[in-house]
Amino acid sequence: MYLDRHDSEGNPVDLRPDSERASARRRALQRALAQDAPEFFEFEGWTYAIVSERAVLGNEPPEDIETLLEEPHIMLRAYAGDKVDLRIPEEIEGLPVRELGSNAFADSKLIEHVIMPDSIVYMGAKVFAYCTRLRSVHLSDSLTELDEATFRNCRNLSELHLPASLKSLSYRLIASCRLPVLNLPVSLERIDWENAEYEATKRIVLDRGNETFTSDGLGLYSADGETLLRMLAPVVDYSVLPGCKHIAKDAFKSMLCLRHVDLGNDVEDIGPYAFFRTSIRTLELPETLRSIGERAFYQCARLSHLEFTGPVEEVNPYAFSKTNLDSLRLPASVRRLGTGAVAGARLVGQHHALLEIDTDNPYLYTDGQALYARHDDGLHLTSVLVIDGSYTPIEGTVAIEDEALAHSAGLTELHLPEGLTRIGSKACYSCTNLTVVDLPSTLFSIGAQAFTNTCLSEVRLGPSVAQIGEEAFACVDSAPGSDMRPMLNVELDADNQRYYLEENLLIERNTTGDTVLFYYGDAESVTIPAPVTEIGPRAFYHAPIRDLTVHADIRHVARTAFSGVPQLEHVYVEMTKQELGMDGLDVWFPGDLLGVEGVARSLVMNSSTQFFRPAEYDTWLMTYWILNASSVVAVAKMMLARIEQPYQLTEKVRKDFDSCMNSILIPLCLEYARARDFPSFERLFEHGYVNEDNIDRILREIEDAGEAEATAYLLDVKRARYGIGGHDFSL
Repeated sequence: MYLDRHDSEGNPVDLRPDSERASARRRALQRALAQDAPEFFEFEGWTYAIVSERAVLGNEPPEDIETLLEEPHIMLRAYAGDKVDLRIPEEIEGLPVRELGSNAFADSKLIEHVIMPDSIVYMGAKVFAYCTRLRSVHLSDSLTELDEATFRNCRNLSELHLPASLKSLSYRLIASCRLPVLNLPVSLERIDWENAEYEATKRIVLDRGNETFTSDGLGLYSADGETLLRMLAPVVDYSVLPGCKHIAKDAFKSMLCLRHVDLGNDVEDIGPYAFFRTSIRTLELPETLRSIGERAFYQCARLSHLEFTGPVEEVNPYAFSKTNLDSLRLPASVRRLGTGAVAGARLVGQHHALLEIDTDNPYLYTDGQALYARHDDGLHLTSVLVIDGSYTPIEGTVAIEDEALAHSAGLTELHLPEGLTRIGSKACYSCTNLTVVDLPSTLFSIGAQAFTNTCLSEVRLGPSVAQIGEEAFACVDSAPGSDMRPMLNVELDADNQRYYLEENLLIERNTTGDTVLFYYGDAESVTIPAPVTEIGPRAFYHAPIRDLTVHADIRHVARTAFSGVPQLEHVYVEMTKQELGMDGLDVWFPGDLLGVEGVARSLVMNSSTQFFRPAEYDTWLMTYWILNASSVVAVAKMMLARIEQPYQLTEKVRKDFDSCMNSILIPLCLEYARARDFPSFERLFEHGYVNEDNIDRILREIEDAGEAEATAYLLDVKRARYGIGGHDFSL
C-alpha cells in the first residue's frame, strides 16, 4: 500500500511514484468524464469515487453549488475504518472532496468526533444517523442546506458547528440531540420548527450580523424584535422582549414545562396555538392586546387565572377551550367571539359568577353557562362551558352555531326553544351522553354530523325541517359500556313536505330521485323502496342488517353507507333475468373493509346507472387478494361466491380465481380444519379444488397440525368419493 501515511495535519499522503499515481488518476477521470457508473475505490477505510457530476442520491443541491459538482471531484460513499476521532480528507488523488454520500457514517458505533473540510459543498441524507457515540461535529462552512435526518438518533451529540453559509434549518435536525448551546450562523434565513423538541438545546446563540432574526438566547424573534417567532429552549418563567407586539403561531406550543409568561406592555395579538397544551397557570393580558388566536390556550389544563386589562376585540374559536379558569370576564370591547371559545372550560369559581360579560357589551351575551353572539335575527349560541345534566338555551335563541356544544360529555338533555331555526354542523358532535333533544317546530335546518356520536333514543322532526346535513344522526350509539345499538325512534310531522318515513328509513325527497338518510330499525333484512336512487353516508351505521335488497334504479351509494355493519353478507339486486341473467346476484364481501375502502369498492357501486359492474368487482377482488394474502378465508369466501354466481365472469378471470384458490389451498384447508368448518370443505370438493390428486397432501398437512377431527372427516370423504383410504376408528 502506498496510501498509508498522513502529513502533520492528518491528511493522507500518496507515496506512489508520480507516474503511477498520475496514470491511475487519469484512467479514473477518463471513466468519470465518459459518464460511466462510478467506480469505487478503497483507501484507509474510505469508499470513494471520482465523479464528474453529482453522485449523491437525495434532494437536488442548491443552484449556487451545482457548477462545483459538475467538475471532476471526489464523492465519499462510506467509512468503515476504526477511528474514533475522524478528520475527513480535503482531497484524494489530487481532486477535491466535494460530496458525502447518503448514510456515509450511519450506524457507526465508534466515531465520536468529526471534522469536515470546507471543500465539501453537499451531503446526502442521514449522513450521521444513528451514530450513538457521536459527540461533536464540525460541519463544512460551504454547506448551505442540511437534510433534517442528518443527526437522527444521535442522542450523545453535545457540540455542533453549523456551516457559516447555512441558509435554512429544520429544527428536526437536532430533535434527538442534547446540545448545551446551539449556535445559529449569520447566514441563516429560514427555520422550520414543526414538531420542535424543546429538550434539544438549553440555549441558542445567534451570530451578530444576522439580518433575519434576533434572539435573547431562549426565543427567536424577527429582526426588528416585534414578533416572537418561537421559543427554542425550554423555560419555566419567561418575559418577552420589550417592544414585542406579536406572539406568533405555535410560539410556545406544547412546552410542558412553561408555568408563567410576562407579555410586557406592547403585545397586540396572540397567534393561533401560541400556548397550546402548555402548563401555564396565570397570565395577565396587557392593555395593548386586541386579538387572541384560535386555540391560543387550548388544553392549558392548569390555566386558572386570566385577567383582561385592555380592550380586546376578538377572541377566536376554542381560544380558552378545555382550561380550568376560576372565572372569565369578557370586556365590553369584545366584538367577535369564535365558535367554542370556552367549550369544555371547567370554570371552578365558588363565590362569584363564573362567566361574565360587561353589561354594556353590544355584541355578546351570557347566561353564565354559555356564550351568545347578538345578531339582527336574534341570539346565536356559540359556546358552552362544561355542562352536567340538562341545558335549555335562553329565549330569543335562533341558532346553535357549528360545534357550539360539541364534546360536552356531561350534557344529557337539550331542550331547544321555539323560534330556533338552525342547528349548525357538529353542533352536538360527540355529546356521548346526550339521550334527549327537543327539536322546536320552527326548526328549518340541521347541519352535517349535528348529532353524530350521541345516545339519542328519539327524534321528532317538525313540519319546517327542510335541510338535514350528511350524517346528521349517524353513529348514534347506545349508552357507554353497551354493545347494543339503540332503537332510535323517528317521528315526522305529517305536514313535512321534504322528508318521509318508510320501512324504518328516513328518506329525503329530491326531483332527481330520493335519498336514504339513515336507517333506525332493528331488522336483519332490509329492502330499499323503489323511489330511492341514492343511499347517503353512514345511512346504516351499526345497523343489524345481514341482507339488503335493492332495485335496479339505484345510482349512487356513499362509500360509508354501510360503515360499521360487519355482519352484512348479502346484497340482492332486483333485476329481471333479461337484465341480469339470473333472478338476483348474491355478493359477499368482508365487513372490515366497510368504511375504509367501503361499499363503493366492495360492491362497485357509484354514480353509474348500472348497480353492479362485474369487471370492476373482479379486478378489485384480485387486488384484495394481492394486498390481503393472509386473509385466506375472506379471499376464498368472496371468490367462491363469485364463481357460484358467474354473471359476466370471463374465462381469463375464472382462471385467475382458480390460480388464486390453488395457491392458498393448503393454508385455507388448515384454517377450515381448525374451525371444523366442514361445509366449506364440501364447497372445495364441489368446485374441484380438493380432488383425488391433492387430498393426500392436504391430509398430511392437517394431520401434522394435530387436527384429528378434520383428519377423520377428510379420510371418510376420501373413502366415500374415491373408494380408498377410509378412516379406521379401531385405532
